[in-house]
Amino acid sequence: MKYSESGNPSEILQDVQNGRVDAYVNDPIMMNAVLEKNELGVEIVGQSLVNDDMGIVLKDEEKGQELKALIDPILKQLKADGTLSELSEKWTGGDYIPE
Repeated sequence: MKYSESGNPSEILQDVQNGRVDAYVNDPIMMNAVLEKNELGVEIVGQSLVNDDMGIVLKDEEKGQELKALIDPILKQLKADGTLSELSEKWTGGDYIPE
């Protein structure tokens, strides 16, 4: 089995389409965008291998704590009412908001 997980995503996905490699592992959001743009004859299959946590980085000082106190409740509300999931679907084509 020929496998690749590094290099230019568009070129590697073309390699999968052309049979030069058998598989490619990368972020599904990026891969969907490349597949849509290039109209390649391949598809994403299987379950995600990893789930990367992402966050907002704030400076560890008074202003950072003030911003955190403002942002955290808003993010919790947007998650609770489904807005984050809707935005994820709209802009990435899938619901990538963690449980």
